[in-house]
Amino acid sequence: MESVCCMSNKNSFSDLKTLLKSLACFSPGLPIIVMCDDHVKNELKDSYQRVEVIDGLEPYSDKNRRQMEYEGIFKEFTLKKLDVITYALQKYKNTLFLDADIILLQSLKDIIPAENLLKDCGLSPHLIKEENEKQYGIYNSGFMYISNIQVVEWWREAAKTSTFFEQKALDDLPFNFATFFFEPQNNFGWWRLCECDEPMSVANKFCIENNIILYDNKPLNSVHTHIGDTFIYTEIFNTFLVTMIRQTNNRQLFDIFQMV
Repeated sequence: MESVCCMSNKNSFSDLKTLLKSLACFSPGLPIIVMCDDHVKNELKDSYQRVEVIDGLEPYSDKNRRQMEYEGIFKEFTLKKLDVITYALQKYKNTLFLDADIILLQSLKDIIPAENLLKDCGLSPHLIKEENEKQYGIYNSGFMYISNIQVVEWWREAAKTSTFFEQKALDDLPFNFATFFFEPQNNFGWWRLCECDEPMSVANKFCIENNIILYDNKPLNSVHTHIGDTFIYTEIFNTFLVTMIRQTNNRQLFDIFQMV
C-alpha cells in the first residue's frame, strides 16, 4: 500500500487527530493526504508537517452531518472523497481511503495480501442485517482500497442514481471491477456489533490475548467510531471497546484513546 487519503472539516478535526495519532503509532512513514477546510489546513500546517493537505472542504467548514443533510448538501460533501482519492492516485499507484473517524489498533502493512494489491479495489462489508443493507448498502464507503482510477470514474457516475448518498452505489462495484473484501477485523463499527442478526454472538468473538484485542481469533486492526459521540449505539460500542482496551494494558492504545 503506497498511501492513505482522507478528508476532514473543522467539525471532524478531533476525529482526524485521533486517526493521525494512530497512523503515526502503527504505520509511521506512510504518505497521508488530507482534503480539508482552512481551519484544518492551518492546524495541520503547524503540527503535522508529514501530512499533505489539499483544499476542497471550505464550503462545508464547521458543519456536521445533520446540518448538511438539512441543507441538502451531504451527498455533495461525501462525493468529495472521490476527489481526494483521484488526487492520491495521481501521485501513487494505490491508496487507502479512510473516514476521519477510523482508528488503527494495528499496522496497515499486512491487512492487504500482496496479490490483492494488484486488484482494482477493496471493499469493507457492513455485515449487518439484510434489511439494513438494502437501505444503507452492503459496503461501507469509509474504508476503501483503490488502485484503478476507472473505479473512481465509475463510482462518480453510479452515485448519480444511488439511493443512499454515494455509498449504496458500491453494491454494484464488484460486478464491474476486480475486487477483494477486507476481513471483519478491519473497519469495525458499531453497526457490526449492534445492527447485526446476533449481537451477542458477535460480542463473544472478542477476547484479549498477549495484550492484543482479538476478533474471531485474529487481531482487531481498526475501528470506525466517534470518540465522545452521544448516539446510543456509538456509546454502547465505545464502552465495549474501552473496556477491552483497559484489559490489554496497552499503553499505545491508552495514549491514542486518551485514557488514563
